[in-house]
Amino acid sequence: MLFSIVIRTKNEEAWIKRCLKMIYAQDNQDFEIIVVDNQSDDKTLEIVRGFNSVKVLTIDEFFPGLALNTGISAASGTYIVALSAHCIPVSSKWLDELKDTIEKANDPKVVAGYGRQIPISSTGLTDKRDLLNTFGLDPIIQTKDFFFHNANSIVRRDFLLENPYSNEVTNVEDRVWAKEIIEAGWRISYTPLAEVYHHHGLNHGNSDQRLMKVTSLIEPLYKEHQIEKYDELRLKSVKAICMILSKDSITSLESCISDARCSIFIKKIIIVSLEKPTGLKENETWISRKMIKNVDSLQLLEILAQVCTLAEVDKTIYDYCVFVSPYYENRPKELVDLLIQRAELKYFDVCFAGKRVYPNLWKQELSGNYKLVDPNTALRDYRAPLIEAFFGLSLVLSMHMLNKKNLSDGYIGIIQLDDYSEFESVIKDRYL
Repeated sequence: MLFSIVIRTKNEEAWIKRCLKMIYAQDNQDFEIIVVDNQSDDKTLEIVRGFNSVKVLTIDEFFPGLALNTGISAASGTYIVALSAHCIPVSSKWLDELKDTIEKANDPKVVAGYGRQIPISSTGLTDKRDLLNTFGLDPIIQTKDFFFHNANSIVRRDFLLENPYSNEVTNVEDRVWAKEIIEAGWRISYTPLAEVYHHHGLNHGNSDQRLMKVTSLIEPLYKEHQIEKYDELRLKSVKAICMILSKDSITSLESCISDARCSIFIKKIIIVSLEKPTGLKENETWISRKMIKNVDSLQLLEILAQVCTLAEVDKTIYDYCVFVSPYYENRPKELVDLLIQRAELKYFDVCFAGKRVYPNLWKQELSGNYKLVDPNTALRDYRAPLIEAFFGLSLVLSMHMLNKKNLSDGYIGIIQLDDYSEFESVIKDRYL
């Protein structure tokens, strides 16, 4: 047997017949088909059994590598072809073109290959973009890049028996495997000629849940290619301006100003209060609160923008604006710089400290009746948490955010506090 085609299924009744029909239409008929089904409860298996000589294996719990390894264990072909049930070979030469990625490479180090995936008319726009951008028109032999995709791939069976896929990873088993063999000195070949139609593309409509899973697995694979060694160089040039806003007299300002002075990134401090503090330094400016029009009705970003104007701040000099409130007396000395570093290294536009909370919040309507803000009244363990922001501890903003009207217009980073009681002042009501 030349080919063992392993197809993983889970409720694929809409696609499996199309897939199998094109396999049986191949010029090269030297193959067996092995379907590994994960508890389908539609007509998938009924359709599969309508075709001759298809081996059907079942699994109770799905892991992509485990499903493939299950099929491979029952295979007898020289080559293992992995094909998604919702991928449809385009031509009758698909199998031979896949084989040629290995046999015509003229390179004994090439042990695996994969073919092109193209969208169909009903493919979503994001999936269509991803497929067209990912699968090009030039054949490639990969010696460093470990992109590999088991929706349409071929590997020598003897090689897979010695180098199986991971049984544990939840996604991108192909990429994890490819990284290991590339680093061991083997090579992977890509051909644009072995084409399949792929309805939902690489990322299943780019759903947040799938993207999160896939990204969490892929990012560590590229860890050695990251450039953390340049982080220190980047941080050396960061300059921040700090704004301290007080609603009343000089109460607690001294401690707050001291916190700002401890920062290695803050190069200028602006204090807004009713009275001018004593002992200000050369890089510290006081602005009377009375100079800000309608200050009590303004949004925070509007206040900070006005302060910049009143203080004639050259925004091009600074990278970040840091807001701190004097109504937090126990601010950790390192928190301001920690937030600035986080913003710079992670490219956040907004960065602050917050705490997970599980409130049952109500609001009063015009009728006088009350309505739940979040209608989920399940027990705490079954509710998604909200994040309570502590802007007054330290709110770090990229300078361009001062031109925005809403904090959520930026890319947000939050340092979550497990226990905030020691950071929160007990004097008066909290100001922001």
